[in-house]
Amino acid sequence: MRCKVLETDRSYQEVTKIDPAGPYSEITVQGFMPGDSTTNSLTLAAMVFGRYVLVVKERTGIQRLIGSADVGVTYTGNYDSEDAEGTRGCKMLFSWRTPISPRIYLTPVDAGSPGPGGPGGPLVLVNAGPDQLDLSSATNVINLSGVALSTSGDIVSYLWEIISGPSGAVITTPSAAATTVTGVKPGAYSFRLTAVDTIGTTANDSIDCSIAIPSGGEIEVFAGPDQFIHAGVSNTNFYANLTIPPEVTVQSITWSVVTAGVTGVEFSNVNGLSTGVTGIPVATVTALRTTFRCTVIDNSGRSSYDEIVVSSAAPARMYSSGGYLDNKYDPANLLLRVWAYECEGYDPLREGGYPLILFFHGVGVNGDQNGDDINQLLLKAEGLPYYLYNKLFPMKCNVASAQLHTGYWTLETVQKVLTWAAAAWNVNTNMVFATGLSSGGAGTNAIILANNTLLAGGIASNTTFNDVALPGNGDIVKNVPLLYIHSWNDTRVPPASEYSTLDDLNSILAADPLGIYPPLILMNWASEHDGGTWNDMLYDKRWAPFDFEEDFFLFHTKDLVETAGNYTSRAERLKTFYDYSRALLIVNKLSAGAPKTALLARLTAVKDAMTTSVGHRMFMLNLGSPSVFNQYKINNVVSTAAGTTVNNLADIDNTSSGIGFTVVSNAAGPGVAGLKHFYMGMGDDMFNSSFMYNEANPAQWKFTGLNPAQHYDVSLYHSNVSKQMFQSNNKSGSRSLVNGSMAQSKYESYNTMFTTDHYNVKPTAGGEIVLDLSALDNYQFNANHIYQGNTVAIMLREKTAVAPPRSNFDKYSFAASNAAADPDFATMFGNPSAAVLRVADPITGRTISTVSPSLWANFGSASGNDHEAPVGAFAGVLPATVAESAMLNYNQNFNRDAENFNFICEGTPGMGYQEGLYIITIYCSTSADFSPTRVVCKMGSSNGLEDNTIVTKNNMINRLQYKGYLKDGETIRGGIYMPNNVWGVAFLNAIIVEKVG
Repeated sequence: MRCKVLETDRSYQEVTKIDPAGPYSEITVQGFMPGDSTTNSLTLAAMVFGRYVLVVKERTGIQRLIGSADVGVTYTGNYDSEDAEGTRGCKMLFSWRTPISPRIYLTPVDAGSPGPGGPGGPLVLVNAGPDQLDLSSATNVINLSGVALSTSGDIVSYLWEIISGPSGAVITTPSAAATTVTGVKPGAYSFRLTAVDTIGTTANDSIDCSIAIPSGGEIEVFAGPDQFIHAGVSNTNFYANLTIPPEVTVQSITWSVVTAGVTGVEFSNVNGLSTGVTGIPVATVTALRTTFRCTVIDNSGRSSYDEIVVSSAAPARMYSSGGYLDNKYDPANLLLRVWAYECEGYDPLREGGYPLILFFHGVGVNGDQNGDDINQLLLKAEGLPYYLYNKLFPMKCNVASAQLHTGYWTLETVQKVLTWAAAAWNVNTNMVFATGLSSGGAGTNAIILANNTLLAGGIASNTTFNDVALPGNGDIVKNVPLLYIHSWNDTRVPPASEYSTLDDLNSILAADPLGIYPPLILMNWASEHDGGTWNDMLYDKRWAPFDFEEDFFLFHTKDLVETAGNYTSRAERLKTFYDYSRALLIVNKLSAGAPKTALLARLTAVKDAMTTSVGHRMFMLNLGSPSVFNQYKINNVVSTAAGTTVNNLADIDNTSSGIGFTVVSNAAGPGVAGLKHFYMGMGDDMFNSSFMYNEANPAQWKFTGLNPAQHYDVSLYHSNVSKQMFQSNNKSGSRSLVNGSMAQSKYESYNTMFTTDHYNVKPTAGGEIVLDLSALDNYQFNANHIYQGNTVAIMLREKTAVAPPRSNFDKYSFAASNAAADPDFATMFGNPSAAVLRVADPITGRTISTVSPSLWANFGSASGNDHEAPVGAFAGVLPATVAESAMLNYNQNFNRDAENFNFICEGTPGMGYQEGLYIITIYCSTSADFSPTRVVCKMGSSNGLEDNTIVTKNNMINRLQYKGYLKDGETIRGGIYMPNNVWGVAFLNAIIVEKVG
């Protein structure tokens, strides 16, 4: 309805007022419409139910728009005859309350201009609505609602436009009078509404909106610590973290390269907090630094970032001439040189210097035997220099491998080498170590004996005759960390021969009082007086069971406080009882004072992290002679007689429990006397006694009173030791079966470094865990040896009943077809000999692959079977379809030199596994009459090669477990093969990988 009220018939009043909410205007417009036609009467009567917008022209010519689309004008009216005859009409009253003054829509100048809006021409008036200022920072949608009027007809189109504001905003329906704007973020916006009437007259109005900047400030980005990567490595992982204030949200994350000129870098997840990075520039001569940036944009459009500097180490170098004094270390014989290994990233100005290793070769490559040809030291058979020259792994120490001209290593000769090294390099004199093989091993002993303050530690392999074995000399060397490597098959220098390894060991153990460090020893049967012992067990860090540098040398310095700190730091990182108890022993050898107090407090925190804070308990059992140990509570089991029971075991904090331990059978009786020292974090007499078992008389023990709803870890401490084992052609080693979990001792004799572990063992419904102990056979089919095993202690770890999150596990099953799939497992099916297969865990997304078709072979046409294993296999452990299906590998053997692993647990695609402690459980079973399955497993880069076998025929419960510490980005490699020289088929049912720390 349009009406025009004459100037003389209307009034306009605008009154400003104030209330608690602030100032506002009350506007009233009064007018009189003459006449009382029925149509007008009905229309005006209905108007009381509506809300309106008025155009009011002031006497100045200014036109104002009263009312808005959000808050309209209200109308009231009544008929009145007034005083004059024929003047009956409607008195109209329009009212409006507004916090702002009415908008000016047309000025007198505008009204007088030519065109549609000129005098007497058509007029379009647009109201885009009131400004919307200081909206909440959490606002993500703005509502727009405009209105338009035309004096010449209807409005036929609307158009909303964004004039200004942060990027990303989108008008949902630009052609509607009322619409919304999405994708908005904190900041200021302007929007314009244009309207067009039926004859093409246009007008527009704009509205300002602002969304408050969040009060909490900007997002803080931590891209991660700067990184150091080894020479030749071009990949790493980034893990960014954000601190997000209230009312702020993340709009985008982007990784980029900052360093100019760098190309070829790729991110596996460029828009994620975590990403793998490949193509990082590799240093060729000097170190390279590449800067990366993580940029985060928030919901207000603000950008925050942080940067990571990745340093690629300068490559290690190894040279035999050209260095200090042209590498000539002996002024008396200028033909003699040193192979000098300079570790990657070497900095001659680094504060504190670098650790130094002196390597001593055997007599076979003395200079007088080959014209002082120092290159003879690079033969693989000669140990460490071969691996350093070929850069097969990085080192943190500098290494001097000097050539001896004739005879044997003496303190005088070694002092010349050390003098040369100290002048050539920046040496940390508190961390000088020695290692050698054969007569070089004897030289290591001789140097320490001649000067027991010169070195911080020594490792001797297959040592020949030396004087440490002489009476009283053990007292001289007892406080120097020593490690001996030997093989029972060494016929050139048998370990039990006079003045060799075992005599050295016994001499140190006879010291009174005992020294600070127990002399460590590893023995096996696998090799002779050759690289099969010193390389495979010691110098080849890729395959040896431990890292001689990081797991032994770098623990130790000539400063006992610093050494104790190194042991404590390892315990904090790994959080295992083995590392905690070893650190505790070293720390307690310190004199009273602030350093000891601080280290003990750190170890208390480690113990709490393993027990109280996670709801776990630990129980240590000593088998054999009773022991009293004040470092932690132990439970003595002194008799092997059947039925011997110890009830109410106390945990390491001496809190009693309802758990018991029973000797079910142990016919072989107690073991022979072992090594008496503080080995493996235990009391000196604990390692000296044991329970024994052999092929003819296996042992069975059990824990009782356990909670069937909980899981337990069982660690067995083996000391398979006796000189007569070699002399009587015995062979020692332990094989354990603990409620289905199968494991064997890592090394078969004189093991002083490793436990045999069973993880996540589930008690029976009656609360029992049964331990079956037998002698190691490993399917080596050697009829010339009698197998025997000895266990000195058991650690039981009771875990909380709260199950770890599913995200801690990767679950893979194997089958011939997808018919055997289970929804909680990633099922690998198909023919691995035809193509590489890869599947991803349905929850974690982490993957496993079959590496190469050349590493798999079908049995006939079969690559697996959906019902290979017997019904009921792994009952209660695996779903039936998973337990009964399998993938096979026919008549192939594992070759360590070829590294022919045939499956890889790859972790997150493009990133590998995050740093941590992992357990892999491998299930193998078949109902067919096939020979055992050999399982090999390599955990990351520095944990040696795990090797075990399992009888797969009608296997209902047995599975193998391996544990290792993975560095960030590493993977787990494994394989299923036949034992060497044995025909048959290997089977794989399932693999479960669990992150445990």
